[in-house]
Amino acid sequence: MTIYETDPITGNMTVLFDSRWKNPELLGFRPEEPIYQDLVEMWEERRPRTSTEPIRPTKPTEAALVQSEVEESARVWRHLAGEDISDSPLYHVHGAPTYYGALVASQHLGIERVREDVTQSLCGNRRAYHAVMWCRRGDDVRIGAATSRQPVIATELAFRNAVRHLVSV
Repeated sequence: MTIYETDPITGNMTVLFDSRWKNPELLGFRPEEPIYQDLVEMWEERRPRTSTEPIRPTKPTEAALVQSEVEESARVWRHLAGEDISDSPLYHVHGAPTYYGALVASQHLGIERVREDVTQSLCGNRRAYHAVMWCRRGDDVRIGAATSRQPVIATELAFRNAVRHLVSV
């Protein structure tokens, strides 16, 4: 495995890591050559380390998910009111775009809204709006869905979810 970094100005590539450094003879170097030991040392310095502890993914709590959706709804209201929401994060911690991230991605990637459906239902004595949004990027069409007490919020969060599907492909 080789990991490169490309200089954006010159286009020159620099090798950051090469798994063959562990055995420099694979690259044609002999043990008596000074570079042989340098490559072995670079391997030790840069090789991936693994922990002996198992990795246990953490799931967000229900309260954290609810809080996240409340914050997203507030962003939608601010955006629709004409306020600047560029101070918002582009991504959630787990890498999914926020509403602002979905807006930026849709502008840069040419994602367009194709169709939306909003239906209404009663949850107890409150109304809930269920939105489904179809978005297109080239020939790829993905669907996002969301539910909210406000139809415009449900629609915009469905848009965010459709963009999430398009950018994660």
